[in-house]
Amino acid sequence: MVNNIKNKIYSIIFLIISISLLFYTYYKSEIVWLGVRHNIYIQYYILSFILIIISSVTFILKKDTNQKIYLILSSIIIIFYLLETFLLSYEFYNKLNLDKNFQINNKIVDIDKRSKFEVYEEEKSKENLSLVFNHKSYFDENSKLYILGGKSKTKHLYCNESGYYSFFNSDRFGFRNDDRYWDKKELDLVFVGDSFGLNACVNKSNTVVEKILNINSEIKLLNLSWDGNGPISNYAIFKEYMRNKKSKRLIWFFYPNDFENLDYEKNNKILIKYINKNNFSQNLKQKQNQIDYIIENLINKNFSEKIQNKNKNFKLVNFIKLQKLRSIITYKGEPKYDLNLLKTVLKKTKNYAENNNIKTTFIYLPDFWEIKKNKQRKKKKILFTILEDLELDYLDFFDYIYEIENPISIFPFESYGHYNEKGYDLLANFIYERVYQK
Repeated sequence: MVNNIKNKIYSIIFLIISISLLFYTYYKSEIVWLGVRHNIYIQYYILSFILIIISSVTFILKKDTNQKIYLILSSIIIIFYLLETFLLSYEFYNKLNLDKNFQINNKIVDIDKRSKFEVYEEEKSKENLSLVFNHKSYFDENSKLYILGGKSKTKHLYCNESGYYSFFNSDRFGFRNDDRYWDKKELDLVFVGDSFGLNACVNKSNTVVEKILNINSEIKLLNLSWDGNGPISNYAIFKEYMRNKKSKRLIWFFYPNDFENLDYEKNNKILIKYINKNNFSQNLKQKQNQIDYIIENLINKNFSEKIQNKNKNFKLVNFIKLQKLRSIITYKGEPKYDLNLLKTVLKKTKNYAENNNIKTTFIYLPDFWEIKKNKQRKKKKILFTILEDLELDYLDFFDYIYEIENPISIFPFESYGHYNEKGYDLLANFIYERVYQK
């Protein structure tokens, strides 16, 4: 019996690995992504079953045959990791040269190379400091409250894409505004959106809000965007924070990944109530003290550990998972978006805005790859079709970007990321010319 087990030890290990891959695929597909990425994970299910069948067959094959199978599999694995090493090295070398050339050409000297955790630890010892974080990453399914903003009247550490870490001071409800605008009887503009709407990774003087105010200091506006927002979050913020508040116009920044964000949001037990129940509200404006307390605890309990582990393990884990290679060779499938739900969210936004005499304009913000390849996404056509059906106004920032000499220069170091100072300045002019002055 013992000898038989020893003879089949490789088959046993092979089978365990194959079954583990199946369970891990199920965990990622059904638990982490809540089943919304079947088009991607179906290939891993198929691979898992194939490996389970092969590993099961090795129990009855001769030793010589098994050795050949293991040799082939081992060779394939080694080749995969050699390719992964090459791809990572090439990416690192290429990015290093691009960044270096960009710094030289633009006379950039100081680059802050500290990790976000290091900056947070240093800065919080000097003053009260909070963080901008994606609420989806920290949401507890047992929570009775879904937070839509940040900590009130607090300095926030955001991100670094242009060589420096950006900070901003929040208003009474945790958003990126001058608090005095909440006391205005009527606003001219209100923004909702995700990290692009929040103007990620630039400081106050380079935000869209400040650029617009530089053009016309009489404009009264609020930015209710937040990191990671999708369509339902934007609608929820609009309802929660603009109740009993007047504004002439709502500007909704729509970024391509809002389609994917919607897939997450529809499975959130609190967010979906904003769609299913017409009068649903968490009354967040009256719960800011509670929100501040929750955010402080979330950061203290989760952030330090999460960032430290990420800094130590992220690159190694990605290497083990062959992330770079898989991003090239795996079939992404044809994504299926919940267009009916998206239409419902946008229709509810329209109705709520019209009932409060607020005009609505959607602005489509293209991502890096659209600009780099000068190729517009199918998502945009889908969105515009829905907006036309609902008779909602929309504008496309894509064409305006291509009016400048070097369109890709609106991104940090001309690489993938959020817009840089130039990009947000361009967006501010776009809004002022195409929306405010119309």
